[in-house]
Amino acid sequence: MIIKKFKVLSVAVASMLMMGSSFAQSVGDVKTALEKNHTDMPKIKEVTTTPIPNLYEVLLDTNELFYTDAKGENFVFGEMMQIKNGERINLRQEKVDKLFAFDFKSLNFKNAITQKKGNGKNVLVTFEDPNCGFCKKLHGELDKLTDVTIHTFMIPILGPKSVEASNAIWCSKDKLKAWNNYMSKNEMPVVDAKVLEKCNTTAITQNLEFASKHNIKGTPGIFFANGKNIKGYTTADVLKARMEEKSVKK
Repeated sequence: MIIKKFKVLSVAVASMLMMGSSFAQSVGDVKTALEKNHTDMPKIKEVTTTPIPNLYEVLLDTNELFYTDAKGENFVFGEMMQIKNGERINLRQEKVDKLFAFDFKSLNFKNAITQKKGNGKNVLVTFEDPNCGFCKKLHGELDKLTDVTIHTFMIPILGPKSVEASNAIWCSKDKLKAWNNYMSKNEMPVVDAKVLEKCNTTAITQNLEFASKHNIKGTPGIFFANGKNIKGYTTADVLKARMEEKSVKK
């Protein structure tokens, strides 16, 4: 989290924001107040109202999302839930899904390591670093899924050893086997030095460029065909539930 110095609202103070509207301002006024009072804050992309009076949603240029009061003096970080027609809606998660969603048609699947399980009807995409501990942990959960196609894009963001492992996996005769062995057994594929020298690893560079463009800064990053996404490790049950959710509204 980039924002470190700001005073965070307690639950009690947050609840007070729902009472009265004496400090209500336009989103433009809130944005101006934030920029004036917090000059070290990253550039503000947008400020919008929320269902709670005097509580505003702030989206930074870094795609960080938080909430502030009408004066831009206090801050809330966390989920915002809404009960509508008996259904609990996570408003923050809905916004995050829209922020990070991308059309799967924009992906170059030739740059991925693909495995199909069962009929492969459900599709998910992962961005992973081979030396990411949580990616290795996720590997076991992905194994539990059925009727799914998994496209894994390697993005070596954890240093030279990750680049070395990614290149060796990509340049192996059987990429999927090399990937699975490395993630489950930490077994580095043996690739002849001459093969490595001649191997085209442009795919990995392009994966890194795509990840940077779409603000995928950590691993694992998990994306679903319905526009949903999960940042970080999760379980097979959660993965299955997310795949079955309704598509993100554009």
